[in-house]
Amino acid sequence: MASIFQRRKMLFHVVKHAGVKDTRLRLRRRNGRIYLAVADEGRGFAPPVPGKAGFGLWSIQERVELLGGRMRIRSTQGRGSTIVLTVPDSEPPQPEAEGSEGRTDGVRTVLPSEVHSGPTLRVLLVDDHKIVRQGIRAMLAEAPDIAIVGEAGNGREAIDLADQLVPDVIVMDMAMPIMAGDEATRQIKLRLPDTRVVALSMFDDTQVADRMRQAGAAAYLLKTAPAEELLTAIRGQPSEQRA
Repeated sequence: MASIFQRRKMLFHVVKHAGVKDTRLRLRRRNGRIYLAVADEGRGFAPPVPGKAGFGLWSIQERVELLGGRMRIRSTQGRGSTIVLTVPDSEPPQPEAEGSEGRTDGVRTVLPSEVHSGPTLRVLLVDDHKIVRQGIRAMLAEAPDIAIVGEAGNGREAIDLADQLVPDVIVMDMAMPIMAGDEATRQIKLRLPDTRVVALSMFDDTQVADRMRQAGAAAYLLKTAPAEELLTAIRGQPSEQRA
């Protein structure tokens, strides 16, 4: 159940944003549903504004809704927060694997006919969690100057797709199976020096960020960062160096 509720990610939010090191977790099963409540007595926060909430919290909600559940947030600035997740007490049906034959689940290449005409930035998404890639894709769908041309689930697949698609930008996760994001970035930059790599990670760690930049990443963003920061980094605007 820990993987379903993304417990580690929620505790990461508590430590990073609430300003406290202690929190209360309550897990229970009742009437065919499972409930998880995470409460703290930290700083609290204003209700998220659509399009401005951190990507990490938004991605937790996306995962819960995919399971047929919901997320409720109660927070008062200066008085702490409580986040309650509920999901059905059963395994949801698994979606069919997408992608061409021979590729791992979640790898998809967009056909040329699906790409927007006109001046667009061609973007390749790389993350080992399919729901995260879906979330980024949905977030970028409204940007008229950005087209998602492919998706990969690990660094090795990212290299192969980058060779095929020659994207303008790659949004690259750091921690992935088979090959991590820094090594994939290094190899891609050797092949495609003009392709810009934007690292997107859960690790708020200077050493990890330095590894990605040394490998050739132009920006390093946290998944808890506002969506606008990712858009800015993809477009290569000056504030991408903030991360």
